[in-house]
Amino acid sequence: MNENEERKVEKMADSIFRKDLSEFGVPAQSGLLKISAQMMEYVKEKDRGQTGLVLKEIMDKLDEADPLKRSGFFSRFLPGKTPQELLSRYRKMSVQLDRAALRLAGSKDLLLADIEMLDDLYEQNEAFHRELNICIEAGERKLRELHPEEEAAESLDRRLYDLKISREIARQTAPQIKLIQHTNRLLIGKIQSSVLTAIPLWRNRISMASDVLRQQNAEDAPKALSDEKEALQRNLEESLLIQKEGFMQREDAERKLASLQIKKGV
Repeated sequence: MNENEERKVEKMADSIFRKDLSEFGVPAQSGLLKISAQMMEYVKEKDRGQTGLVLKEIMDKLDEADPLKRSGFFSRFLPGKTPQELLSRYRKMSVQLDRAALRLAGSKDLLLADIEMLDDLYEQNEAFHRELNICIEAGERKLRELHPEEEAAESLDRRLYDLKISREIARQTAPQIKLIQHTNRLLIGKIQSSVLTAIPLWRNRISMASDVLRQQNAEDAPKALSDEKEALQRNLEESLLIQKEGFMQREDAERKLASLQIKKGV
């Protein structure tokens, strides 16, 4: 403890019984209760901004428009599929990618706002954790001055037990916040890569494939799509893995918060 905190401890130890003991440490506990409630609500929303849903939709559309996987797109494999029909399918795919990119950009903005919100929660949590440390240290010093069999000692001991549970909630909440923030940042990076690089490249290749089809070179169209499609798909798959990791982290955080709240009797 620094000098300022030490002075607070001494002052608090002297004044513990001047007020109702049940109010001792309540401001810090109340603040932590609000943070815990906010975190519980946040982690319950497993797919924040429906990021995972959008990523899966894009992957489904890629498979749907992939002529290498669906050779039936081409008339030589499936009679009746003309270059014009393929052109129409590619144009539709391009529009769908644009819409998906906008939705992913919205998810990214939401995750960025979440990081700022979690930063604020983390700072509040740390402040209340420090305040509880001061309260507990002051209480334990006062407890040592009392006879163990005194009623005041028993009451203070029970109150300290309650404060220590609150401190444990704060201690466990901090790394959960940082872990979720880290995963959010990874996902933001992947979304950024998809929106600014992979999707535009794939869309450009669709345009190139469309030009090939206009020239009636249907067999060459898959070559114009293959590389960028694979790169985008890898990016999306990695994004989904990160999103799944975040989902599991939120589930774990929800279980831990619920367990601590039950222990405290919230």
